[in-house]
Amino acid sequence: MKPEIVIVGVCAAGKTTLVEKLREKGYRVETVSQEHSSNPYLWKRQEAFFLVVLDCELETARERRQRDIPPNRFMAQKEKLQKAREECDLLLPTDGLTVEESARIIEEAYKKSRGDEKEWEQ
Repeated sequence: MKPEIVIVGVCAAGKTTLVEKLREKGYRVETVSQEHSSNPYLWKRQEAFFLVVLDCELETARERRQRDIPPNRFMAQKEKLQKAREECDLLLPTDGLTVEESARIIEEAYKKSRGDEKEWEQ
């Protein structure tokens, strides 16, 4: 089965954690390591309905990874995500958000894109 949602983003933006959280809620969701690919459209291979690009600041990534991340490597990841950023359904900066808050934002945006907004507004 094809995923409903594909998540891409810079390292330490929360991709793996959010995939796990959304799967617990019953969504078919995958992550793609677009930030490491020379193919700017790698994420399209999943043919998902909804594309989420997670982002965060360098300092947030360093805090989450508890190690230094070279700025040039981090900026290279952002550059590799440019096409996904241009075509995404949701661009979500995760700085300062909990996993639960990020998952809720993704879930609400996904449902709204499918015309299911009544379900989550109640």
